[in-house]
Amino acid sequence: MRRGYILMALWMMAGWMWIGAADPVSAQEAKKQDSAAVQKADAAPESPVATVNGEKISKAQLDRELAGIQGRMARQGQPMPEEGLVQIRGQVLDQMIGEELLFQESRKQKIKVDEQKIKAQIDEMAQSFADAAAFDLALTNAGLTRDALSQRLRRQMAIQELVESKVVSGIEVADARADEFYKANPELFVQPEQVQARHILIRTEATADAAAKAEARKQIDGIRQKIVDGGDFAELAKARSQDPGSKENGGDLGFFARGQMVKPFEEAAFALKPEEISPVVETPFGFHLIQVTGRKDAETIAYDTVKPRILEHLKQQAVREKLDAYVDGLRQGAKIEKFI
Repeated sequence: MRRGYILMALWMMAGWMWIGAADPVSAQEAKKQDSAAVQKADAAPESPVATVNGEKISKAQLDRELAGIQGRMARQGQPMPEEGLVQIRGQVLDQMIGEELLFQESRKQKIKVDEQKIKAQIDEMAQSFADAAAFDLALTNAGLTRDALSQRLRRQMAIQELVESKVVSGIEVADARADEFYKANPELFVQPEQVQARHILIRTEATADAAAKAEARKQIDGIRQKIVDGGDFAELAKARSQDPGSKENGGDLGFFARGQMVKPFEEAAFALKPEEISPVVETPFGFHLIQVTGRKDAETIAYDTVKPRILEHLKQQAVREKLDAYVDGLRQGAKIEKFI
């Protein structure tokens, strides 16, 4: 991700920090908000849910942001519960108000966005699609046109430049702070015990009957006997394994720690000595043979190795805090009205 879009991501994170800082509402107040949100749900798409110095934020804009968040959560396997939607709605609106304040300030500062940068960004997005028609269809499905996308990017880039000049510039993190963080949080830098293993899988479906499982077990037993008789594990994995993600690499899964594999597989792998072949292991995926090819003991990662990441983490933290304060200052001098 480019530096500028990292900054935008930081701003989004800062928005959620504002949310976290909000005072909790009582059950009675929550009911009032819930009722108001239900009444507002039937409002016209272009009706305002808030104004910021006279600039309207419409219901349609808020609904679009909410839909995007719901979609991302669903793709991550964390669908948003209906009872949480009212609270999230208010939080997202506060975030949008913060964005509008930043955009208005960028106009006051007479920040101009390079139109060629906008075009280049859209061209880069379009390249990930088969053709222009596929890109336009994706935009339509997202409720956008190329012009609308250009406007969004222009707005984001203006905010980005404002944040870079007013917030990010001048933030430096001393090495001493990184050293302090490393010493104060030793648990963050422990690399747990790991093993490197390869496997051969004969799949069984969750609904497989006894006969199908018996046939799969017969296949894996035969493969194990070939290995015991001197067959090469990696070559047999390439020829017989039914795990498409690893078979071309001779079944190699790389290094992994406890908690990264299903329990029966993990227990068998960590019990093996290097080059030892496991008994047949059954998991929800089917039957496996495992061979451990390497092992790393638990260790603390050296400070010099993680220092760059610590410095970046501390800088991002400082940016979020300074951005919070900057937006709070903009709020103090603004006229903000909310209608939900």
